[in-house]
Amino acid sequence: MPTGSAMRAIQDRGYLIVGVDQDQFHMSARNLSLSPPAGEQYSGFDVDMVHAVAAAIFGKDGADNIKYMPVTLAYRMGAVYQGVVDMVADSVTITCGRWAQVDFSVSYLAPGQRLLVPRSDTAISLTLDANGVPHVAGLTGKKVCTIGSSTSQGNLGALETGGGFRIVLAENWSDCIVLLQQGQVSAISTDDTLLHGITVEDPYLKVVGQRFSYEPLGFVFPRTDPSSADNSQFVGFTNGVITRLESADRNGYCPEAMTNADTTCWSAIYRTWLGSEVPAPPPIYYLP
Repeated sequence: MPTGSAMRAIQDRGYLIVGVDQDQFHMSARNLSLSPPAGEQYSGFDVDMVHAVAAAIFGKDGADNIKYMPVTLAYRMGAVYQGVVDMVADSVTITCGRWAQVDFSVSYLAPGQRLLVPRSDTAISLTLDANGVPHVAGLTGKKVCTIGSSTSQGNLGALETGGGFRIVLAENWSDCIVLLQQGQVSAISTDDTLLHGITVEDPYLKVVGQRFSYEPLGFVFPRTDPSSADNSQFVGFTNGVITRLESADRNGYCPEAMTNADTTCWSAIYRTWLGSEVPAPPPIYYLP
C-alpha cells in the first residue's frame, strides 16, 4: 500500500474499522450463530462487499482483519464525519447534501423505495402514472413507518399529503416490524432490498407497489487521509475493488462461491442475499 495512505495506515494497524447496521437482514445484520468465524460477526450484501475491500488490503483472509462498529441510521454519518471508522457500509444513499461532508465510493447497488404490508392486505398499492408520478391507494387515515434521518423519510414525505397517511418514525427497522405486526402501522417503506430481507424474517409480510425512488448506494469515507485530497486514494482503491467485483474476472477473491450461471462475483453476491433474478449492477461513473 502507498506510504502515508489510508490503506497503508489500515494495513500497519492490522485491521479495518467498518460501521455496519445490526438489523438490515440480508444487507448488514448481526450473525446470530453462537460462535461465528472471525470476520463473520455480521453478514449480508453490504458485508460481503466489505470483505472484498479487506481482502484487497490484507489478502484472501482479509475478513479476519475487520473490526465491526454497530451504527444506527441516525449516527452512521456522524461516525464517518468524526473519523471513528475507516468506512461505513450501511445501505447509504449517495446524495449531494451528504457528499458535502463525507466521501462516497461509486454506487455498488441501486434499489428503489416501495411499501411493505401484511400479506393479507389487498387494498394498499402504489403506482406510477404516465409521467412517472407516484400515487398511493389504500392508506387514507393510516400510518406508515420508516426511519428518521434517511432518504426514505424524505421520499415518503412527498407522498404523505396526497396519500392521506401519516408517517411514524422509528429508530431502527426492528421497531418498524414490531409496529406493523402489532397493527399500529399499516405499512413500512424503504429500499426494496431491505424490505426483501424483512419478508425473509416474517413471511406474513409482502412487498407491494412500484418503485417510487432511485437509491444509488455507496460506501462512505471520512476525509482524513493526509496524503490525498478528500481521502481520494482510499476512495479510488475501493472503487477499483467494486469494479473488479462487477467484471468478468473469475480469478480474484470472491466472498461467495460462483456458479456457472454467475457472470460476475457481484452477481454471485446478489444471488446469495437478494434473489435469483439478478439485475445488472449500476453503471460506474467517475467524477472528472
